[in-house]
Amino acid sequence: MIFEKYSIDLIAKLLLKVVNRITYDMAGVKSILSDAPDDYNPGQRYYTEITRPCRCTFYTELSPQAKKKIVENVFSEKWENLKSVQIDDCLLEFTWIIAARTVAELSGRSEPVKTGFPMVIFDEYEDNLEITEPEDLYRVDFSMDGALFSVLVSSGCNVT
Repeated sequence: MIFEKYSIDLIAKLLLKVVNRITYDMAGVKSILSDAPDDYNPGQRYYTEITRPCRCTFYTELSPQAKKKIVENVFSEKWENLKSVQIDDCLLEFTWIIAARTVAELSGRSEPVKTGFPMVIFDEYEDNLEITEPEDLYRVDFSMDGALFSVLVSSGCNVT
């Protein structure tokens, strides 16, 4: 298992490095580690599964402000002018890039990272997807100029 041999502090530092690069590229701002308030409820999750060089899942939970900041910067367009499919595709790509880069850096392997198809999870109890239980996830909270978001990674990331 890749992630179980690392402390949450090390995973948080690696995620901060990866997330900083991605939020700067996609939203034009750096991210800092933050604590999400107890009443933080971003709504849907964005999900992707890594299948090689290990098997694990990644989720992002983004506040409305974080979604808007990322999407408007990527498209150079106001949120109101974008279609929902454009918004979801952009945020799924955001999640996918975080997952792939994190696993590539953590595994230290030169082989390509393979992933499943990313998806939006509207309800944590969707029947068609086996959702990882919250106690099995490492959660790292971030802020982009006050816009909160979280990255969640399954703790049982098995090498394949």
